Amino acid sequence: MSKKIPIPSNYMSEAVALGIDIGGTNTKIGLVTRSGKLIAKETTSTPDSHSIEDVLRVIVQVSAELISSNQVAIEGVGIGAPGVVDLACERVVEAPSFPTWDNIPLRKLISDALNLPAVMDNDVNAFGIGEHLWGAGVGLTDFIAIAIGTGVGGSIFINGELYRGATGAAGELGFTILTPDGPAVGGIVGVLEGYIGRRGFDREVAKLFPT
Repeated sequence: MSKKIPIPSNYMSEAVALGIDIGGTNTKIGLVTRSGKLIAKETTSTPDSHSIEDVLRVIVQVSAELISSNQVAIEGVGIGAPGVVDLACERVVEAPSFPTWDNIPLRKLISDALNLPAVMDNDVNAFGIGEHLWGAGVGLTDFIAIAIGTGVGGSIFINGELYRGATGAAGELGFTILTPDGPAVGGIVGVLEGYIGRRGFDREVAKLFPT
């Protein structure tokens, strides 16, 4: 069941969008007004297969339930995508937690599946933009927003603008190499994500509580 939040009547006069955050462990879907107010949300497990077909099926099912139970009209969809996103081509270039998603046209696939217009950005960039508009980053011109989950990512703001870098991967802090012989993620050895992402925590827990 979705977590339903009491809706003040003035919210319903605002445009409502569907927000989708696809993570390696969980997928979060919410209904959000233009002013950033959360109407309802649902967190569901991302399919273990990580296949695009299974992920789309979950997104469509949960989105339909949210929209129906809250009786709102949706104007569009915002997608927080894992990995490096090519905004011009509207594709996920590479996502270590989703190895079959290289160069997948994720925005179009979700837009077609939901029959709604959609926009897409890297998930942590979307998180940073949200904080800049309505959260801890309001009024700040220079800051970094960091998210730690299955992976580790960041979004960098300089002079009030999101800094993407030459390849769009400026905030991918999880792939900062710390040691030449540490744990590998996505074939890259010794990266930050291997220590403080989900894989790193799972490894440390296994050491503390061996089975």
